[in-house]
Amino acid sequence: MSDERPDWTAWKEYLDSKFLIALPAALSWIGDIRSTFQWEHFLHYGLESYFIARKVGLDGVEVDTDPNDYWRQIGYKESSPPDLVTDFAGEFKLTKELKRIALYSIRAFQNPHVTAYTRLPDLTPILIPGGNETELLYYFCGIENGAMFFNELLTFVLRTATGTGILNELWAQVGPLEGERGGVYLVNINSHRPATYNTAKHVYSIIHQRNLTTFKVEEDIALFCVPCNRNELYVQNTQPYSIVLVPRSPKALTPFIELWSDRTAEAVGDITTPLSPYDYRFSDGYEMNTMSLPLYEENTDTEFAGSSIALADLTLTSHAFPISGFTGKTISLMFDQDVNVAIQVYSESGTWRQYDAFALATATHKSYIMEGRGILARVVVTPEAYPCTVNEGSVVLE
Repeated sequence: MSDERPDWTAWKEYLDSKFLIALPAALSWIGDIRSTFQWEHFLHYGLESYFIARKVGLDGVEVDTDPNDYWRQIGYKESSPPDLVTDFAGEFKLTKELKRIALYSIRAFQNPHVTAYTRLPDLTPILIPGGNETELLYYFCGIENGAMFFNELLTFVLRTATGTGILNELWAQVGPLEGERGGVYLVNINSHRPATYNTAKHVYSIIHQRNLTTFKVEEDIALFCVPCNRNELYVQNTQPYSIVLVPRSPKALTPFIELWSDRTAEAVGDITTPLSPYDYRFSDGYEMNTMSLPLYEENTDTEFAGSSIALADLTLTSHAFPISGFTGKTISLMFDQDVNVAIQVYSESGTWRQYDAFALATATHKSYIMEGRGILARVVVTPEAYPCTVNEGSVVLE
């Protein structure tokens, strides 16, 4: 028998070469396919490459299921002239024998940015007189750290509830599971529900950042979720936007959609919503982003700039704006009369405190830089003479 050992060098070089060839493709798949949800990726890889699904039976038992059975693309083209119902149409449905259905992204996203361009369904017909179904929440554009909220839930909700007068209202549900860190808030943002919510498509988006989560309808801000050491529903269902104070949430969260009911018996039919994979997007986002906001009169959509302060009003107070986590906070002001300006901050104790005060001469533009910390801030203006017109009123946060 020969004592010579086989020369494995050639085999090793061959296997190494094959590995090096395959490695870029493997890394590309891992780093690209699930780094964002896009139409082209959906066409190529399929829904199951991005989503897992959970269904809940009428007995409350939760099991894994195929996402393709409950969310599908129906239309694959745009007509001429465009047809709202058929063009790139899709449907997400809760079948009559289920209590709930939810789809979650396989991958958690860093500072996720989620957008849905869709009509909202009419949930009124689901309520059957004499039946046992009392509420259905349609989560269509949200992010969560798994079911039951645990350490964060941030989602739009189209809500219908019997016996409450709530029919197809737009709300948000935010915060961690009730316990040491506070509780989940249902925040009424129905003042931002479009009049044509169920007849025309609108853009609904959630932008989650380290120091702020912003809910937007089209380009209008509907809600600011401000992380801090307080748990407080500061203001809701108002213009220009609602504000809720919540504990800080994780950086990585999973986008999801869900149809939720409390039924315990089979319904008369499926609940179908017109959300299409074509019109749904999510990706990683920015940890921090510069934001420029107009100042608004408190609880109105009237901008400071161009508004007038009458003698009967005495003062003008701005709507609160978030400052927590921003290192740069620059307020721009100018008036056509001499005024006294007070800058106030909302503290961790839940009280408005005066941060600074100064006089500002007629037609003098001032860029006021805030250096301290706080949760929220607002501007209170008292003119020396009336009427007084606001020429400039805005804030840049960075």
